[in-house]
Amino acid sequence: MARTRSTKNPYYNHHFVEISQVKSMKDLEYLFKLAQQLTKLRQTRDTRYRELLKAFTVAVMFYQQSSRTFGSFVSAAQGLGATVIPVHDMAHFSSTAKGENLEDSALTASSSWGADVIVQRHPENTSGTQIVAELGRLQRPTLVVNAGSGTGEHPTQALLDAYTIFNALGRLDHLHIVMVGDMRFGRTVKSLSQLLATVGQGNRITLVAPQGLEMPAENLAVLADKVELKQLNSLSDVSDADVVYWTRVQREWFEKGGQMDFYNQVKDQFILTPAVAAQFSKTAIFMHPLPRVNEIERSLDTDPRALYLTKEMASGLSVRMALLAAMLLEDPFSF
Repeated sequence: MARTRSTKNPYYNHHFVEISQVKSMKDLEYLFKLAQQLTKLRQTRDTRYRELLKAFTVAVMFYQQSSRTFGSFVSAAQGLGATVIPVHDMAHFSSTAKGENLEDSALTASSSWGADVIVQRHPENTSGTQIVAELGRLQRPTLVVNAGSGTGEHPTQALLDAYTIFNALGRLDHLHIVMVGDMRFGRTVKSLSQLLATVGQGNRITLVAPQGLEMPAENLAVLADKVELKQLNSLSDVSDADVVYWTRVQREWFEKGGQMDFYNQVKDQFILTPAVAAQFSKTAIFMHPLPRVNEIERSLDTDPRALYLTKEMASGLSVRMALLAAMLLEDPFSF
């Protein structure tokens, strides 16, 4: 992944709200190279990167509960020297509780707080594009990062998951990726499958979900012409998987829809136990976007194939640091 000074930064001065913005492996390699360099500096206690974003302000505004993603973005921005305004519970924040709409809250962060970037998580699928449109309408220079929008997108999780796979297996081509769990409500599987279908060649994706939790047709349509795709309701024909990406059945969306009886029927249908793990090869890797509930037994945590508590979580900080730097600096490699 060699880089020269002439390499154009594909993220500079652009919002990052949809995974479709990553068009090629070249786009990913730019970010991966930056993430690797920032990781090396952190590991060697080289502090040059700590002032990269000292002139910028990042507002981290979450309307849904989160610990990993919220903390990861706060740590990433602070680690690069940015001024950070963290608001973890926007739904109960004074202005929002009084009825302020999403767009006006974003404008407040832009104008009143002076945010150069808004990192937002919101329960509406179109929330990212909504505030991008409003900021553009009023010609505000603030950039937007989608840190999870409803059941639709989680593009930065897709970036860190791809980074984890690339570092573990050395490629994003000719892989069999098996995704297990909630394909209907899960936003991580939608973003990651689209990314791997776009940048990788010769990939196969198998989606395994309880009946009724299959991936929606509109998401399948995006994948159809790009990747060999199969959707199953059982763990069959998956033993040759290179990547096993497990997810939880997401209780919160069933509660919201008044479908708790259905949730209780399907929540434990797929559990990664030692017996289930034994069907996969010794070179496969096990991933999970977390949090987990019961769907991966804790005895699997020490399996050398299990990356979810180690490499995958660590990738989040490195990739999010790289993304913020790339969005705000024309040449983020200038340290």
